[in-house]
Amino acid sequence: MTDRQYEALRTATEMGYFEVPCRVELEDIADALGVSRQSVSERLRRATEALVRATIYHDSEMPDGETTDRETNDDEAPENDG
Repeated sequence: MTDRQYEALRTATEMGYFEVPCRVELEDIADALGVSRQSVSERLRRATEALVRATIYHDSEMPDGETTDRETNDDEAPENDG
């Protein structure tokens, strides 16, 4: 998991995004991080995937020869928010 993915995941958790019912929307997290809604969405999805893979797979079981400690590419295209 990249540092930006970790930051998004931590911020979302602290703000209550994963609570039921959800206390904030992606837009709120995006505002807090100073990025677009799409960036937050992608970071959270990739961070969640990394956590799930690390949780359910052992290194020898990873599909396609992947390992649990791989860092995925982040969604770091330059922001064009104005």
